[in-house]
Amino acid sequence: MRSRMIAYIFGLSVFWALPKPSLLLWPSISVGLLVVFCLFFKKLRVLILFALSGVLPALLQYQFYSTQVQNLPHHQQTIMVVGEITRVTPHWPRLVSFEIDVVKMDNNKIEGMWPIKLKLSWYLRGSSPAKLPRLGEFWQLPVRIKPIHGFANPFAFDYERWALSHFLMAKGYVRIKENPQLLSVKTSWMIKTAQRLETFIQDSDLTNKALLQALTTGNKTQLSENLREQLQQSGLAHLLAISGLHIGIMALVGHMLVSVLWRLSSRLTRLMNRQDAALIGALLLAALYAGLSGWSVPTLRAIVMLGIFCITKWLRLRWALLDVLLLAAVVLFTLNPLLIIDSSTWLSFGAVLIIAQLLSSRIKTEASYTDKLKSWLHMTVGIWLAMIPLTLLIFSQFSTLGFVSNFFAIPLMSFFIMPLMTMGAMLLPISVDVAQWVLTPADWGLSLIVLLSSRTSQLSFQLARDFVPLMLITIACTGYILPRTVFPKKLVILLLFVSGIAYYLQGKNVHGAKLTVFDIGHGLAVLWQQGEQVILYDTGAGSGGYSVLDNTVLPYLNASGISYLDLLIVSHDDNDHSGGLKTLEKFNSSIPLATGQILNSELNQALCHEVGLMKAGNTTLRFLPVSGQENKDNNHSCVLEINYKEHLILLPGDVEARREHYLLKQQRLKPVDVLLAPHHGSKTSSSQAFVKAVHPKKVIYSTGFLNHFNFPHPLVQQRYQSTGAESFNTAVDGAITCIWQQSGDFNGCTKTRKKYWGKWHW
Repeated sequence: MRSRMIAYIFGLSVFWALPKPSLLLWPSISVGLLVVFCLFFKKLRVLILFALSGVLPALLQYQFYSTQVQNLPHHQQTIMVVGEITRVTPHWPRLVSFEIDVVKMDNNKIEGMWPIKLKLSWYLRGSSPAKLPRLGEFWQLPVRIKPIHGFANPFAFDYERWALSHFLMAKGYVRIKENPQLLSVKTSWMIKTAQRLETFIQDSDLTNKALLQALTTGNKTQLSENLREQLQQSGLAHLLAISGLHIGIMALVGHMLVSVLWRLSSRLTRLMNRQDAALIGALLLAALYAGLSGWSVPTLRAIVMLGIFCITKWLRLRWALLDVLLLAAVVLFTLNPLLIIDSSTWLSFGAVLIIAQLLSSRIKTEASYTDKLKSWLHMTVGIWLAMIPLTLLIFSQFSTLGFVSNFFAIPLMSFFIMPLMTMGAMLLPISVDVAQWVLTPADWGLSLIVLLSSRTSQLSFQLARDFVPLMLITIACTGYILPRTVFPKKLVILLLFVSGIAYYLQGKNVHGAKLTVFDIGHGLAVLWQQGEQVILYDTGAGSGGYSVLDNTVLPYLNASGISYLDLLIVSHDDNDHSGGLKTLEKFNSSIPLATGQILNSELNQALCHEVGLMKAGNTTLRFLPVSGQENKDNNHSCVLEINYKEHLILLPGDVEARREHYLLKQQRLKPVDVLLAPHHGSKTSSSQAFVKAVHPKKVIYSTGFLNHFNFPHPLVQQRYQSTGAESFNTAVDGAITCIWQQSGDFNGCTKTRKKYWGKWHW
């Protein structure tokens, strides 16, 4: 039975791992493999059939969603959608974004086994209705939508993958001038309780309102970025995600409460066995908590796992935990195969397996408190070590004191904060004052966790995601949770020591040169790396506390082990080029800055036109001149010529035809290997004479998906095509990486998006 479940899950997983064009070959390949294996491997026939059967639900779901996406209207067309509001995120008093579970689209009923969700924005203007959508309401909304499209950058968060795994097919905005209508309000007791609880927390004088709201109702919109980053660096970010840990805690509390109640009443014992009643109590309290938090994907996954575990206990089945997890995976993946591409799914299952292994091999049932404390320390260190490879892979960092944080935080959360929060939520309908009295100690406990995270977050390591060291760390950390007879503890220490040396040596390697043009929407951010020299040209857009660099460039720097920039160049003072300047000031406040115009920055800056020539290693940087009579911001852009072993790269910012003609008169333009198309491919740039002079081998357009400027302009594209240049567009191809070897040979440029698994990138 176990092998058959593994084969079924394997078939589901393999489908999503194949590239998109392979879908047309799947039927023939499957039949061919079935015939071959059944002829030559008769003992594997059943497993092969289970693996092939696992492909079926994944294929059906993919075809359902691909059809829905392909049938989406043009992004400039207004359509009418009807559906239920499932998640609301307020941004400021007159702007919210929300998700709607669509039941009708332009009077066409949505029918299928899986939901269709849209992510929409609603902005109240002048005479707009005063009411914004709320959770549980049914609306008829005039909207304009376009397919989900996220940035595709190395090591960065894959928004498209996340969106599809959460059933989001498109995003857009509400056309409020075309009469959106509230049809009905869902009177769910759970929704009302969650709303009442949120209102109570916001109106209270508790210190950690945002944390309490996140942990009780799953609403994290009030959490500051600083607190999120602090918890992540301290190894406590998992406490914010309402998932297996919190559901498990609620189940434990429910089990204990019902057990005590049954012990005190002989009448209840006659009605039902205490063990069965306790399991029911555990499942009910966990489900209640999941309902308050909105039945998110992680909570639903945890409830299914808990439910299967309880069923096996009720039926007195002697199943191993691995069998329970496999059955839960089969059920979940059959109902929603997209869970396979959600990394949190594997984190959840992996964490349960790690804890189970530690419980069986490390924790003993000693009576003394000293031995129990040692056992808990073993458990905490084991979880911390086992999670290091995953945190390195996902966040490129890990907390050196993560086991210390969790050693104190998990018991505090499990046996103090969570029970009090549950009691407070249950008592709120009865008495607001009593609920406040119960939640106050929970608030104190959260203050202790925040204080602990602030002390330990300073000691997190940023490491590059190099393959060899990461594999050594993975083997070592996996070996720690295995029995000592299988994997000696001394070998764990040795492998960790060797991985540290490998990280150090790889950091000292001197490579050739690399140019990365990031996919940041409408804007520009380019990274030049040669040996240990790192230069960033432009910073993309940003406003307030947000910068597009946070989710695009910074993950790349962290994953590459880059903590310092040798030079920052901001071409000119337009937001799509200079908006991330404040983010880089926080990244490193001593970065030298070269700019085409004086900027509002605390960095030590100089005008690039006055810098002239710079040399570093095998690279020569040359800033091309600007006319003294120029008065347009775009034409003040820093035009940077990079010369690596006689290979030229030209980064011209947003210069327009007038600056191009000036450079032609100055005889400063030469044929180049790589050209960044001026002004994102605008028709005001890339004049015929300029294109002929630079005659690039590769031309790269940095543009936004379906941008309203219509960049790159078709006429500009034709000019570059006439020279035989290979073209790339970040809106379509994702980040573009160009490589030069140490010898100086040009390897060409590659697209990031084609490296992604192809299924969810429509």
